[in-house]
Amino acid sequence: MQKEIDSICFVFNKDGTITGAWSKTPVFKFNSKLYKNKHKIDHRQCFFAENENCSVYISLEKCGIEFIVKIILRDKKLNGTAVDCIVKKYLLNKKDIPNLLNERVYFEDKKIKIALTSQQSSKHIRCQFNDFAGYDNLYLDLTFIRQQSESLNLSLPFEYSDKNFYYKAFSPMINISGNIKLGDNQYIFSDSTGYCDSTNYNLPFRQIYRCVTANCNINGKDFALYFGSKLGDDLVGEENCYFSDGKIKKLSKIKFLGTDERIDKIWNFKAGIKAVDVIFKPEFYKDTPVFAKCDKTTIVYGKLYGEFNLLNSDSVNLNEIPAQMIFTVI
Repeated sequence: MQKEIDSICFVFNKDGTITGAWSKTPVFKFNSKLYKNKHKIDHRQCFFAENENCSVYISLEKCGIEFIVKIILRDKKLNGTAVDCIVKKYLLNKKDIPNLLNERVYFEDKKIKIALTSQQSSKHIRCQFNDFAGYDNLYLDLTFIRQQSESLNLSLPFEYSDKNFYYKAFSPMINISGNIKLGDNQYIFSDSTGYCDSTNYNLPFRQIYRCVTANCNINGKDFALYFGSKLGDDLVGEENCYFSDGKIKKLSKIKFLGTDERIDKIWNFKAGIKAVDVIFKPEFYKDTPVFAKCDKTTIVYGKLYGEFNLLNSDSVNLNEIPAQMIFTVI
């Protein structure tokens, strides 16, 4: 049975155990000082913004002794993607790795300057990336403002290890403004859609993590979706959910049916008899699937089709809903 909470709760308990639960508001406190292996915690801050002309995926990651910046820019009209990343290894002093839990994160090297400022209800990213993807210099200035709607917040222990955990905060109802410039091409964001996805974790082993995201409007209502492959103790909570008009609809176990090595193939997502019956179809351009690969992350762009038929909820039909399927090694 999934455990939902609605009051302030710490991720790490004084006895060293990890809280297992989920909430629809950000009530968890990530008190990492109580975690014995705090220097082994990996962090990711992912952002996605989209308008009618383009989309951008930004990921800042601390993974072991590495700090990584990934940026994937897709121009929908030109049917092209520009991808680049920076991987910085900190061999001598791990304490020098930028801390993604701080309110302000700044990283600079010869190719990039990037700053992330976090407040209670907003995040601001400013970036200058020289010779981005071999095209031209990239300038990015985006503000992500969290609306007063529900979100997915999840803290998971692992069944057979008290050393491992997974903690996520996913906010899909985001108002995005700002601009991106790559050479002569400029993209303006105003009241645009997207999400913020923050994860902190210590996993027992490296693995391919799969997730599906979508943000759109269905019948005049804001709609968002997040499916994530299994991590941690799924008896206390799952990442799978969708949002309708700002309200979360929590889902339990979903079967991911597909092949990691074949990005050109359809993926199926099923639960119950007909509770969840959704498929992801990749987009194609000139007989080639539309995708982007950046370091250990691959995004496949496509559409969702299918339906949700949950007890005590109205049915939801998906027909050509723009979506992204993300494969990444964590």
